[in-house]
Amino acid sequence: MALSQLQKTVLVALIASVIVAFSIGYGVSQTILAQKQVQPQLLDSEPTPTPIQLPPQSSIARLKLPAVDKDGKGVLAELIVEAREGSGRVFIQFDENNPLINPDTQSSIKIAVSLAKAITRDSLADKNLYFSFNTPSEAVGGKSAGAALAIAAIAAISGDGLKKEYAITGEVQDDGLINPVGSVLQKANAVKNAGLQVLLVPRGESTQKVLREECSEERGPNYVRQECTTITDVVDIEKETGVKIIEVQDVREAYDLMKQG
Repeated sequence: MALSQLQKTVLVALIASVIVAFSIGYGVSQTILAQKQVQPQLLDSEPTPTPIQLPPQSSIARLKLPAVDKDGKGVLAELIVEAREGSGRVFIQFDENNPLINPDTQSSIKIAVSLAKAITRDSLADKNLYFSFNTPSEAVGGKSAGAALAIAAIAAISGDGLKKEYAITGEVQDDGLINPVGSVLQKANAVKNAGLQVLLVPRGESTQKVLREECSEERGPNYVRQECTTITDVVDIEKETGVKIIEVQDVREAYDLMKQG
């Protein structure tokens, strides 16, 4: 039996209603499902990060160390002192072929450490000190490194920087006074050749006596007579080398001049 026009219209409306209802229901279910899938994880379920292991704290001081070789010519060594967490021990990089590792140097290191403790007011109960030298093979050891050893030890303990254009030479006493040393002119020439600008020296050593020989000759018919005289010249080291020379009396005065800032 044929459907009337009204019946057809009602049937189409019913079919459309069913389709719309199905579509809405499907969309809602998909939204709920999506919401369930994107639920954030709880913070306490996240893995605990592994703590970073930091290296022990340390402080390093470096100084250029004027010295002389076996021929009396000035050379530069490098002194390195490191303060590291420890228990108050002192270590020296030992090399039997290193000319600066000798009884004089070891004695100077003991004095330097004692002075550094007194000046920094640090007992070193929680630190170790490490001394090492990079030296030319022809360098000659002696006590003239004492002041530099004390300055570098103080800087390593306190964490102060040292002026790179400065060097120092001088024997150090237990009370911190800096004693005269030899070959300051030759050491100043080595400082100049390395591009450094300032050399600290003990009191009274901004000049140096230099010996030279003057000879005269007398000739006769049957003889030649030569007479030579030794003359002592006093050389102003700063004028001779172009390096600024500063005289210092003790370790405290020298340290104040050499530390940065």
